[in-house]
Amino acid sequence: MADGWLDPALPSLGRFLDDDAVRREAVAAGVLAPAVQVLARRTMAWEPGRRCTATFALDGGSAPAARTADVLVAEVGHDQQLRFSYASEDRALPGLALVLRGGARIVSYKPGMSCVVDLADRRFAKVVPPGRLVGLQTTFGELGRMARDDDESPRVPVVLDTDLEHGVLVMEQIVGSELRQIADTAPQKAIQSSEQLGRSLAAMNRCRGLQLPTHRVRDDGHEVHRCLPAVRAAAPRIADRMETLLQLALSKMVAHRPASVGPAHGALRTDQVLVAGGRTVLIDLDGACSAPAGRDLANLSAYLWWRSVRRPAEAATLVGMATAALRGWQTASGAAELDDRHSSAWRSLSLLKIAGRRYRALAWSEWPLVPRLLDEAAIGL
Repeated sequence: MADGWLDPALPSLGRFLDDDAVRREAVAAGVLAPAVQVLARRTMAWEPGRRCTATFALDGGSAPAARTADVLVAEVGHDQQLRFSYASEDRALPGLALVLRGGARIVSYKPGMSCVVDLADRRFAKVVPPGRLVGLQTTFGELGRMARDDDESPRVPVVLDTDLEHGVLVMEQIVGSELRQIADTAPQKAIQSSEQLGRSLAAMNRCRGLQLPTHRVRDDGHEVHRCLPAVRAAAPRIADRMETLLQLALSKMVAHRPASVGPAHGALRTDQVLVAGGRTVLIDLDGACSAPAGRDLANLSAYLWWRSVRRPAEAATLVGMATAALRGWQTASGAAELDDRHSSAWRSLSLLKIAGRRYRALAWSEWPLVPRLLDEAAIGL
């Protein structure tokens, strides 16, 4: 990518996207040991005209600066200088430095928002800004109570300890097979597990009286709007079409309000589902909420479809998984009836979010596929 081509206000963006160039600058700045030979880029967040932030896992080295358990954060702004820090220095997550002591390892990290840390001994920690901890603790407690009272609903990790001051939940680490990995290795089992998932989601949704945040349609719209500056900077016509489809989707949601609302994961994908002991397990529950029936299925369907576009050889399995999850819901005892119009609108919104994130994350190798995402979204509207 030529410097200045994509974002004139950030002409150093091209250099910033070169992992080896970032590594050399980090070494020169004294924040990274020369022994670290590889930076594995994890996340990207591009805000056109303002800044771009990336996170990197580290590989190799024994010096203090080469903390493989930590994550390097790099940011470039208007002055074109790269600034570096570590996840453990994130001021919004004061508990992170505490839990990383003693060789713990970061599993996933969203700067300023959350971090999952493997503590070993079948425990992991969820670190969030302290002000968010009570709400997250309530979510896990409510869903845990549901799982104990109804063995047809999905399991969730059990909270073992909390640190309200620092924003840390310590939870059990459930040993199981990730649905995404099952799809890679055992297609027929993945389809069977998806049907089981559909049944457990229906059981979860029929529960009442849980204290969960209420999902708002405008939250989905906000997520698409958050990505639009990046889309417009890279592909103005794509941005125009996304805005049009977004307005259609939101209008459809308002016009056809669902009758049934119940507990939902909130951001369901195959990497957030485990199969353990013959039972479905849901993880990454930050977005758990009270939502219309079928919203989780619509999100799952959108992500399975997107994966089939990127992996055509797996398309039959992935389509089969989406169909099986729907069948599982529809055949579950006491399952809420799904509104096809609402489900298609939810799925279109999920596809629009996927499309927008391709640009915000600067996943330019996938940009040629975005028109297909928008075509699929349009079908549901």
